[in-house]
Amino acid sequence: MRTRAWCHGGGHSGELNDVTQTHALVHGEETDVFADAGYQGVSKREETQGIPINWHVAM
Repeated sequence: MRTRAWCHGGGHSGELNDVTQTHALVHGEETDVFADAGYQGVSKREETQGIPINWHVAM
C-alpha cells in the first residue's frame, strides 16, 4: 500500500485553500491519502473525481 500524509501548509499564497491544490499534490501511485481537516470534501471536488485514491480526512 502506498500512502501519503498531508497537513496544512505549502508553497502557495494564503489566499488559496489547500483543498483546491490537491490534484497537484498526488503523483498517481498513492492508494491511500491521509490529510488534516483542511482537506474535507476533497473526494467530492471535480478535479479529484478521476483519481483512484482512498481519502482519509480528519474531522
